[in-house]
Amino acid sequence: MCDRFKRNSDIGDTVFSCVDSIETRRLIWEAVKDRCKFFSDGRMSAEVLRVLTACDPASRKHYPTTLFSAGEAYAGACTAKTTIYCANIAAGMMLA
Repeated sequence: MCDRFKRNSDIGDTVFSCVDSIETRRLIWEAVKDRCKFFSDGRMSAEVLRVLTACDPASRKHYPTTLFSAGEAYAGACTAKTTIYCANIAAGMMLA
């Protein structure tokens, strides 16, 4: 079933967060943190990529510290070519 994410959406053991907004990341994390075993968050800006995971007590404690306000987000220039390339690398890293 394809549908927008809701706080009460059925989820499995694994959640991949691939969204543009840090606020949306926070909302997703708050909704699923106690319901999934593995959480992966792919973040990118132009050619910079960061993959964060929460899968054990230490990483679950650390992940919320990586969430910041939207005003603190880096606004890098993105082109379609670099965005597609980086997004494909992010997907591969998150699945690996």
